[in-house]
Amino acid sequence: MEMEVEEGGDATQKCPMCRAPFTSIARMPDPAEDPRNWFRFVDSDNTGFLSFNNVRDVVNAMCMIDQRQLVKLLKENWSTWDRTQSNGITPQELPALLQFVLAHSPRRRDAQGRTQRQTAPSIVENKEAWFDYWDEDRSGALDRGETARALVKTFEKGTISPQQIREIQSTLENVWAVFDVNRSNTITRAEFLMSDGLADSIIAFLQSQSLRPQPRPARQAAPFAIHSRDLVANRNLG
Repeated sequence: MEMEVEEGGDATQKCPMCRAPFTSIARMPDPAEDPRNWFRFVDSDNTGFLSFNNVRDVVNAMCMIDQRQLVKLLKENWSTWDRTQSNGITPQELPALLQFVLAHSPRRRDAQGRTQRQTAPSIVENKEAWFDYWDEDRSGALDRGETARALVKTFEKGTISPQQIREIQSTLENVWAVFDVNRSNTITRAEFLMSDGLADSIIAFLQSQSLRPQPRPARQAAPFAIHSRDLVANRNLG
């Protein structure tokens, strides 16, 4: 685990959304190479099993699946993975779940011979290329799942925790209607690129928080903080 210490020596920080205290940020283990510690990472509440919400939150950030489709797939397969019908995935039941995770992860698809994706473009340097990169189904619009994954990777800067993933998803839900002008439940390319649209708001937020993505030493973690009112307020800063 990597410890982030606030100025003044206090090792406890507070969640920017709910103000709950936390003391560390952990890099997510690779589920293929270190399944035991991946299980422990996903089991963020230390119950000894993975709840549906544990799995949904982490897998949504890992896998290139629309969030609604992911929830549907998890519900369809949950009883198969949860052989004891305990409403949780135990360490003994983990291999079946991992097959699903690895089958839908970008790394696994690349290993099977598909074209590897390039590094995500900088939204500050090229808004159009950033949109095209994260428009995974080439629909000409970003759905909530695509947008959430894009924000997670854009704001990541080293490490990100399950709690922070949930913060991004919550923030996105709060501001979605502001940027989904035509109420299509997606952010179209035109809506994304319009003046004071989502692209300008993300850029303004990055610049105002000094979070422009840059290479960092492998073990240097960075705390993440974003609030829906900050993202919307930054629409007029660009």
